[in-house]
Amino acid sequence: MELAFGSANTIYVTTEFEQGFSAGTASGYPRQTLSVIKSVDGGTTWQTMRGKALQTPIVQNSLDDDIAFPSNNQLNNGVYTRLAVGADGQPILVACWLHPSDATRSLWVAKWDTTTQKWIRRRMFQPIGGFDVGNPHVAYFNGKVVVSISTTDDHTPGSSSSGGGGERVPGNNNILLFVTTDNASTWRRYDINHVAAGYGGAYIDGES
Repeated sequence: MELAFGSANTIYVTTEFEQGFSAGTASGYPRQTLSVIKSVDGGTTWQTMRGKALQTPIVQNSLDDDIAFPSNNQLNNGVYTRLAVGADGQPILVACWLHPSDATRSLWVAKWDTTTQKWIRRRMFQPIGGFDVGNPHVAYFNGKVVVSISTTDDHTPGSSSSGGGGERVPGNNNILLFVTTDNASTWRRYDINHVAAGYGGAYIDGES
């Protein structure tokens, strides 16, 4: 779950729901139907992005069809979601998501379109070599949004371990930054070119 703060009294929160309640999903995997809900009165009441009122506790059937990243299979299609607010006050949702046509997770960004009342998705980075992308981390301030990732997740099964459990990371695993100042319309990419070793993501000091 992520919190982000828009204009006065406006709060955005990410939603993630489990596939089921079997032993294989008890830890919260696989997650699906990644989206955002909002409050315009400081958290007293909640609604979908389209304005449908929600009752607490919020459960999967509470939501309507304004889902940013829908469920598409039985795999772990949504591992991490991060939330920011652009200069226009609208939420920007960043996620590791498995597109139905892909074999591995990519970095995606979804922006809420107030005109069409729909989420506009964009793929930011697609890893190669059978690896998933690392978990994203986000910082935002005064209209600028910064996303950091490692090019490879550190939870990929293999013969050598980077952190236990037989996980492996390739030697060319690097850190990438993506920056937008125009409400996610355009992004600038920075390649840090620093081997990230076993780390699945880079953290950003939001206050700095």
